[in-house]
Amino acid sequence: GVANSAYEERLLGIIDWFDWYIMVIDYLRFTSAIFGIVTIGRFFRGFHGQPRMSVLVQTILYSANFILHFMIVLFFIFANFAVAGYILFGEELDGWKSPGRCVGRMLLVLFERFDYQEFNSVAPVSAALWFAAFYILVTLLLIKTLTAAIVHNYLEVRARLGEPGMGLQRQVLEAFREALWGRSFEGSQRSVPYDDLLEVLSADTDQEHLKRMGNLQVDRRLKSRADLHKAERAQSLDVEYLVSLGCAEGMARRLLQQ
Repeated sequence: GVANSAYEERLLGIIDWFDWYIMVIDYLRFTSAIFGIVTIGRFFRGFHGQPRMSVLVQTILYSANFILHFMIVLFFIFANFAVAGYILFGEELDGWKSPGRCVGRMLLVLFERFDYQEFNSVAPVSAALWFAAFYILVTLLLIKTLTAAIVHNYLEVRARLGEPGMGLQRQVLEAFREALWGRSFEGSQRSVPYDDLLEVLSADTDQEHLKRMGNLQVDRRLKSRADLHKAERAQSLDVEYLVSLGCAEGMARRLLQQ
């Protein structure tokens, strides 16, 4: 009896240790998944270094308010159709017997990964009306509205910036050309460093404004007389002005071309 009792205690201790081990493994999986999601934010921050990707990121940020309200509307419509599906098909179909399963099935319906015949075999008329209403309201109206709004915001961001942003292929090609040009006679001539030239050009400009310009967050359109007056009084950036700052003539022409 004593030996059996000691054996049971040791066995229970081993089982508790395995339970703790499984809990740690689940916690590690959860934190690893969260880390992967957080890493996406770091990628978004790094996208600012590529102009066209930065335009796309600014479009997402510009659309964030609309997407939030869109998700609220979609949630309530989605929940109502899930409850309707639970009432119509819950008694006959195993996948619709609980509210939790209904949500999963509705996701399959949303992405068109379902068999309509199982609905039709239970309640043909009700299933047709239910699916037609869901398809028209969600797929044709809401999803298309979201797409149209994001495209509109993308065009708005492009209009604010005045350009679509340099593509990745062109950026790589320009970097290659810059390396070749730096090895040429004209590119190897002594000139003011880029950092010093940028510091001189931005001496009278707000640093926060420059940071926003670098992240493509500034509206460059002339919306008022004050903007037009400021643009007219601004120093014209030409070859003579860059040369006066110590820049080589060949490099000044290249900078203006870029």
